[in-house]
Amino acid sequence: MPLIGFGAVFIFGLAGLLFSSTDNRRWILILLLASNILGVILFFVLGRFKLLGTLPLLIASGAGVALIRDIIRRRELMRLAWAAAFGLICLLVLFLPRPLDRNAKDALVYNNVGIYYYFKNDYDSAEKWYRMAAQISNNGSESMNNIGTVFYARNNLDSAASYFHRALAADTTSDKTLLNLGRISLMRDQPDSARYYYQRARTAAPFGTSADEALAELDQPLSPDTTGGTGIANASFQTFYDRAQRFAGQGRFSESEDMYLAALRIKKDDIAALNNLGFAYQAQKKFAEAAEIFERVLRLSPDNGVAYNNLAGTLYQMGKIDSAIVLWEKAIKLEPSNAQFKKNLEFARKQK
Repeated sequence: MPLIGFGAVFIFGLAGLLFSSTDNRRWILILLLASNILGVILFFVLGRFKLLGTLPLLIASGAGVALIRDIIRRRELMRLAWAAAFGLICLLVLFLPRPLDRNAKDALVYNNVGIYYYFKNDYDSAEKWYRMAAQISNNGSESMNNIGTVFYARNNLDSAASYFHRALAADTTSDKTLLNLGRISLMRDQPDSARYYYQRARTAAPFGTSADEALAELDQPLSPDTTGGTGIANASFQTFYDRAQRFAGQGRFSESEDMYLAALRIKKDDIAALNNLGFAYQAQKKFAEAAEIFERVLRLSPDNGVAYNNLAGTLYQMGKIDSAIVLWEKAIKLEPSNAQFKKNLEFARKQK
């Protein structure tokens, strides 16, 4: 709908430009040129793509308003008829139904459902929907990349890399996939390989900022502590998160904890980072801290079955079996088909 709205405003402005008087047309063109130059400057300064089109659209809409005012003032019915006919034809073209590829449409829906489950940290359900999308997608690159992110979240780097490579084979210009392969390389202590993928990502999306940020952080030397124990100055959330994942995969949970805490200072309510911080606490037998983190996740996402499961597991390790059972029962109510939750509940009941 926003795109249709922008299209209608553009048509309105185009009619104003085409059917306005010569003097007005000259000023409109000058303003449009100036606004485009300013929009490009703002884009490179602020990194906001929408700024490229906002000012020209505002000027175009002003041109349309000026045209209507001029026609009404001069009572030029013929010019009004031509402008109205032009606008009507353009609107008809804009709203004409277009043939949709059913498979592509379904794949888009499946991927979106998978993303929903991914951000609920229900990786099994996310993977299921991503695989359904991959089966019917014409290209499959986005679905394969999404499956790779699931394995990345599980710290299964080999499987993640495999799916990212399959995604890249389907679409060699996907900057998202290239960035993901760069992160995998970095976690494997392969900075040269990471740089290669980041540079390709920058080439694929020259107006994006993610690849530039990744390259800048790759070149950033370790510096005196300005981040509360991480030793990395001015790094992004993604840098801290990736390094935390890397340390966790190496069993270096204390360092992983520091990195997750640094990441959460940037995005304090990121559920994935909070969950992984809880796991890092668990690995260090800091069960009270882990329970506090998982309770925080539940406050942020009260219908998250995985969060109930994580908190239940922590309480079980603390010897609070009754409380753990209650939480697993809640998790199963939210996700009745989750076999792991049922297995955990059954095991806990046997320990009473």
